Amino acid sequence: MGVDHARSALDQAVKLRPTTPTVLYDRANARNNTGDIDGAIADLNEAIRLDPRYAEAYRARGWIYAHTSYDRAWPEFDQAIRLEPRNPRNYQMRGELRQRAGDLAGAQADRAQAQALGGTPTTTPAPTAPPPTTRQ
Repeated sequence: MGVDHARSALDQAVKLRPTTPTVLYDRANARNNTGDIDGAIADLNEAIRLDPRYAEAYRARGWIYAHTSYDRAWPEFDQAIRLEPRNPRNYQMRGELRQRAGDLAGAQADRAQAQALGGTPTTTPAPTAPPPTTRQ
């Protein structure tokens, strides 16, 4: 299935189920993967509006924000952890953000927490360029 066909299928799924957060999340991932960042953020915003407890959407939005502003990304990962404190992926991704921002102790603590929760010791690829703002 080509990218255009997949995007078309996801657009159709959203038309059929516009109030289903997981459908919006799936389309947001496809949009992000094809460079439609604004569309991806819009879909994640709507998914979160429909289900404010959808931790995966916060985490995805945080990862997109991490490419341009760590300050915008922090609250997203923090919220994902508040909603799903037992999900190692939340800690793994926040740990990557902390490492990229230069908070090595915080990154190590998040990775240790992820492992304690059953996560793998491998890391997630971090954004390739440092964003303009950081939190230490």
